Amino acid sequence: MEDSGRFIVSIFMLVKLRKVCSTGGTSVERCYFLKEVWINPSQVVTMEENFNYREKNRYHSLVKDLDSGHSFTSIVLSAGEQIVVVGSVSDISSKLLRTKKTLLRG
Repeated sequence: MEDSGRFIVSIFMLVKLRKVCSTGGTSVERCYFLKEVWINPSQVVTMEENFNYREKNRYHSLVKDLDSGHSFTSIVLSAGEQIVVVGSVSDISSKLLRTKKTLLRG
């Protein structure tokens, strides 16, 4: 993008989040674990609170040492992949927005 003879470049850093993963077939056999993932904020299309995981965790901890009060957020990425991460929508959006930096070149 050009602005009065200067180039404005937006740089997005990667953000580390904790993704909820599961193994097993049926919900009774399912075992949950956390996996560290790095997300490019510019690839996030939508985010919404995941009430299903929140309720499951409230009554029975999904992962050992995960507090029953944790919130979960479903994120849809531009490639169409949907992931669930630990944290409220406001916490996750704050992390994603903090990484945007703008440089002026000219």
